[in-house]
Amino acid sequence: GRVLYQQQARSLVTGPFPIAMDRRGRVWAGTNGEGLYLVEALRSPTPARRLTELDGLSGSLVRELLEDRDGNIWVGTQAGLTRITEASIRTARARTDASAENMTRLAAAGDGAVWAQSPNGLVRFTARSSELLSRSDAGPVTGISALHAGPTGTLWAGQVDGTVLQFANGRLRRVAWPAGVQPA
Repeated sequence: GRVLYQQQARSLVTGPFPIAMDRRGRVWAGTNGEGLYLVEALRSPTPARRLTELDGLSGSLVRELLEDRDGNIWVGTQAGLTRITEASIRTARARTDASAENMTRLAAAGDGAVWAQSPNGLVRFTARSSELLSRSDAGPVTGISALHAGPTGTLWAGQVDGTVLQFANGRLRRVAWPAGVQPA
């Protein structure tokens, strides 16, 4: 094995947090205060490359990593969402009515959309725009604890109160539990 990231003895920074391997075999390791580390190839003598806010990362506390269907890497941080392509590192702009802070849950849908949990609800990013979903037919969209996106673009979201939401056909609705089954 090779050491990708080693915490300094006196540092208050912990990590790595999320770790992901992309389709090219590169390893991405997020930290709690030092940004994102990229290892181009595990067998390469090239040292890990550190990406920070100076490189375009939205924040230094990396909470989530995701590779989309096009091979882009999405990085959720305490300060927003960053999209890393082969050509650029850019902050993904959420709608003005959506807080871009603390993007801790991400999901890539088969239709190309990337979903992000934000304090204001769910944000759906497409190639052309972003859309905030702050309400479902069950009420406010808060306390998202899990996300899963299907191959056709359907999104499933779990809330901390046990509610399960589904986004399909342009609508966010509560999933009805079978009779006698109660969420935990």
